Amino acid sequence: MAFYPFFTGLFFLVPAHSFVNLANNKQFPRATVSTHQDFETSRIRQVIDNDENTCTQLSDDEKWLKIWLGNDANVGTITVKSNTPVSWKTAITIKAYNDPTSDVDRIQQDGKLFYPMKDSSLLTSWNLNITVNDTYRGFFIYNQSTNGNLAGLELCEVNILGCLVDGYGNCSTKCPSKCKDKHCDAFDGKCIHGCQKNMQVPDCSECQDGYYGMNCENVCGNCMKDSPCDKTNGICTTGCEGFWTGVMCKECRPNYYLFNDTCQRCGHCSGNKTCNNRTGVCVNGCEENWTTNKCDVCADGKYGQWCNETCGHCLNGTCNKKNGTCEKGCLPQWQASLCKECQDHYYGENCTMSCGNCVDNKPCDKASGECPQGCTGHWDPPHCTDCKNNYFDQNCTSACGHCKPGMQCNKTTGVCPDGCQYNWNGTRCNVCADGFYNRDCSAECGTCKDEAPCDHMTGNCTGGCEGTGQPPLCKAIGC
Repeated sequence: MAFYPFFTGLFFLVPAHSFVNLANNKQFPRATVSTHQDFETSRIRQVIDNDENTCTQLSDDEKWLKIWLGNDANVGTITVKSNTPVSWKTAITIKAYNDPTSDVDRIQQDGKLFYPMKDSSLLTSWNLNITVNDTYRGFFIYNQSTNGNLAGLELCEVNILGCLVDGYGNCSTKCPSKCKDKHCDAFDGKCIHGCQKNMQVPDCSECQDGYYGMNCENVCGNCMKDSPCDKTNGICTTGCEGFWTGVMCKECRPNYYLFNDTCQRCGHCSGNKTCNNRTGVCVNGCEENWTTNKCDVCADGKYGQWCNETCGHCLNGTCNKKNGTCEKGCLPQWQASLCKECQDHYYGENCTMSCGNCVDNKPCDKASGECPQGCTGHWDPPHCTDCKNNYFDQNCTSACGHCKPGMQCNKTTGVCPDGCQYNWNGTRCNVCADGFYNRDCSAECGTCKDEAPCDHMTGNCTGGCEGTGQPPLCKAIGC
């Protein structure tokens, strides 16, 4: 078991490790030391010269001491030595940092505090030993209790003891590769910063669940109920989930293929044959109504789960292949959104026929065109497109004249094509024949002068009477 040093403000026991002074070592050629006033002067470098007999007394204006290593280091311990006993807790504050651009204020605010702690002793001693056991590039020493002033403090040596960032112990031993970023405990090499990707903390001796192999770089297959695979060989000892197969459950079962890390069912390959289990391609083509090389999309003009539904009368000839909607609209007179039936007031195979004059302007049957509730006015059921017998004109509002018995007038013009009943005249047989008058042309005219016809409504002889007839009807008295 590794021994970790601790401090009390008195004399400290330090474990026997072959750490090097990182602040003054050829492996860290970029290391520097500076104060508020000096940078890399011979006087200030005495603090890190590995010689406890050369000491430097800090002046009144020297508010801080900064040691920058230049590279990441696995720091085990910081030791500070003075040539006189010091109450270190009131004399100095030590923080670690990593950003070379950090100014003094930023380090004081954000740096990692290593000394003093709440339990640090107020007693005096010549030496101060602090366990760091972490990776850092720089250390900052100031006096927090006196606003940063280190005046009068005589330092003989400040050692940043540790190894290169991937070493530990005697510094000739590398951190285990299983440790995260190959950073480890500076004293015993344990993976205190975590494990490499996919390894199980805390000892990094086996893979996390879901991974296997020497470096845990391999991902388990699709084991049953998300159970972990064997962390050495990747075998799913509990069997495979869903549509996966093989000892590692990384292959799709027959009639399935790999797509986006899942097993998708093959499309509708011709002859019910299976597809390529890697690409999903149906090498022998598709069943009827299916298309694409995977036979997983309805052919144009078809839609539905099984592509057995036919698109309606879409404007662009094709519909949505899932729900059949005509996304760009319908051909004229077809009803959106499926465009499979006529709009109201149209009927027929192609919805080109207009409904007749159904009662209350209700739509007709869209297949037969019949008006299920009858016709308005004098229109003839069931289609209500022709006038009833004895009616004519554009709206079937005019009654036919007095055509010969059993004959109908023309339903458009009202003409009686076979002539009129007795006493009636005109192409529509709606006026009295000469010699007859009144509403039904049943009365004979009198003896109008010069055999002129009488008025067809009143029977009056407007031109006078012939013979002894009495005006205005020119009929003999008593007739």
